[in-house]
Amino acid sequence: MKLPILLAVATLGPFVIQSITEAHFPWLCIEEGKAVYFFGESPAERNYKLPPTIAKAEVYALGKADQVYKVPLKTVESDDFIGLTSPTPNNPISALVSKVTYGIYDGMALNYYTQSQVGSLPTDRNAYAPISKHLNLYAQVIDTESGVDVFVVWMGKPLSGAEVRLLCEDGHEEGSGTTDKDGKVSFSDQEVEDGLNGLVVGHNVEEIGKIGNQEFQKSANYLTMTFVETRGSKK
Repeated sequence: MKLPILLAVATLGPFVIQSITEAHFPWLCIEEGKAVYFFGESPAERNYKLPPTIAKAEVYALGKADQVYKVPLKTVESDDFIGLTSPTPNNPISALVSKVTYGIYDGMALNYYTQSQVGSLPTDRNAYAPISKHLNLYAQVIDTESGVDVFVVWMGKPLSGAEVRLLCEDGHEEGSGTTDKDGKVSFSDQEVEDGLNGLVVGHNVEEIGKIGNQEFQKSANYLTMTFVETRGSKK
């Protein structure tokens, strides 16, 4: 079953209901040593104007020994790219993370969690421990002999029954699956392409809260994650 999402139209006016396959999300990745943050349907779409609340997102880099620092960002707009970019980091980093709330629609808070694994994929889930301090919803992508295992975590616990979509660098969907009781879904070498890959996960929660003067009764939480496969495609 496709998860619904609230998608802002280009005019930033009313929301319309779309499926997760047609929605826009924030994305993070490292390119030429710089952090890149943009808003699109996939890692390939990078010229969609950032909504005002998304444009205020803060990005943090995770380094060695649990070091965390805020990444300085500047707005860049061209025909090919609209988004935020950073200078080249001074120190080695293992991941980029960000969390931003778009706002409230029809009593629902819309939260975006954004994650990028920098460098080679880990073979141990413990490598993702620092991310748990920064994101309520995140993914642990583990390299295997046959592809990758994806573990989805919500509030420190495995998230079962969540749809996970795998997108390639060109934006095509290469695979999808639903997490099991351990929050796990696997993708094969035939699905994971050489180069940049992206994951999309959605999770709705019944909860009561307030943003500013607006109350909400439910939150829609969406995660995007990027990682790079470097073994070479086996297709």
